[in-house]
Amino acid sequence: MNSPSTDLQGQTVIVTGAAGDIGSAVVESSLAQGAKVLAVDIDPDALEVLGKREIPDGAELVPFLADVSDESAVMRYCAEAVARWGVVDGFFNNAGIEGQVGSLESLSVAVFDQVMAVNVRGVFLGLKHVLPAMRKGGSIVNAASTAGHVG
Repeated sequence: MNSPSTDLQGQTVIVTGAAGDIGSAVVESSLAQGAKVLAVDIDPDALEVLGKREIPDGAELVPFLADVSDESAVMRYCAEAVARWGVVDGFFNNAGIEGQVGSLESLSVAVFDQVMAVNVRGVFLGLKHVLPAMRKGGSIVNAASTAGHVG
């Protein structure tokens, strides 16, 4: 049996949408590789479950409750990572919602605004506030859903 990879050993990673299927898989993989992970999500119950995972030696998991569409919340999660670790090495900008599904004429402006706030503004705000903590380098992944390929 192969030993787990240590590609992220000692690296610091922020994952948004961390309690969802894709986000939690990235958190799990990052921890297995020895990363220090700030796991950001808006769902407190799902974050609590995520926080109960077994953490491998050398890794660290910090669940963080935040709405990615709220600039002050994004600033707080970035500040938390910097205060704990001094730098951000990786950012998995993953939080997103599908919103209500239906014909265009049946959708409200409020639904549209919510989807845009999370899926577009949230990505922008994450980049805006994480980039200063990555000035010496790092990696960013902006995730998108296959829902964007369907009309």
